[in-house]
Amino acid sequence: MGVPLLSVCLITYNHKEYIRQAIDSVLMQKTNFSWELIIADDFSTDGTREIVLEYKEKYPDFIKLILQENNVGAAQNWIDLLMAPKSKYIAYFEGDDYWTDPLKLQKQVDVLERHPKCIACHHWHKYAIKDESETYIEIPAPKNYGQGYFPKKIGTVRDIFANRLRIKSRTVMFRNIFREIDFPPEWFMHVAFGDVPLSMILGEYGDFYFIDHPMAVYRQTEKGLSKAGPQDPTKWYIQHYLNWIAIWDKGNKHHNYAYYTEARNTIFYFYRCIFQREHVGLLICMNLIKARITAGDILNKYRIVDAYSMAALLCKARISIKITRAIQCCKRITKKIFLKMCLSRA
Repeated sequence: MGVPLLSVCLITYNHKEYIRQAIDSVLMQKTNFSWELIIADDFSTDGTREIVLEYKEKYPDFIKLILQENNVGAAQNWIDLLMAPKSKYIAYFEGDDYWTDPLKLQKQVDVLERHPKCIACHHWHKYAIKDESETYIEIPAPKNYGQGYFPKKIGTVRDIFANRLRIKSRTVMFRNIFREIDFPPEWFMHVAFGDVPLSMILGEYGDFYFIDHPMAVYRQTEKGLSKAGPQDPTKWYIQHYLNWIAIWDKGNKHHNYAYYTEARNTIFYFYRCIFQREHVGLLICMNLIKARITAGDILNKYRIVDAYSMAALLCKARISIKITRAIQCCKRITKKIFLKMCLSRA
């Protein structure tokens, strides 16, 4: 068999409970083109590797394996996986998610063949959460920007920097440009999450086509990098948003600040989320402002403007906290008065 048109890239690490469903959702796909499945296992120790080898034995010509000899980490395992295909298109997802539409791959290839100016095609998805019996059930995801929904067929990299467009790993298919460009850029290896930086890079080479139909499921395992935090929830909360800020800063610099306004507005939104958290102290907020205006990825001509803007942002956030406290206090007092009135009439 020659070079396939499409490579499905599946990344896994300790997904013993879920990997069969993920692989089976690939195997059920119906296409009229040649394709392959490449699985990268980052030295799983829970039995995942044995399951992957079992499928390889059943489909020796269709499945290719990247079996890390030690735990290289999610970022390196991901890079090794994405650099492996020689195909025209790549579809990527993770071993605890799965697909639900047997025509998903066919639909996305058809879109990319019809729209040469689009670098990628993504689609809507669902969530899988545990019910009271600890069984996973599928539910609709909220149709907002952060969940991967987009209200138009075509989105651009500007939409990504404006935080209007999020490309989710389980839904994306893109043109394989990695043999033609210097990938990954150095900064890519120093950010916490991979899907948004990848879309920022892909956005240099075309637009994003959205299919408004759920064809994949995002399993809520609470084990992902964006979910698992330390015991101190406030520290985790701060670091979570600082991770996003770093991605937007580095992506903005990567594009030579072509989308500075959109990126800055999004970054300030992330800071506002931090500043408005009641348990984040004022000193911490001041230190974050100081770090911001001395950061290397900020253009010098914007540093003073950013300092004033962030100070105003902090003041509004503190006022918002006081107003919220006052409202909560009024509600408690009102509730007490109401209870006393009810008791006095009983």
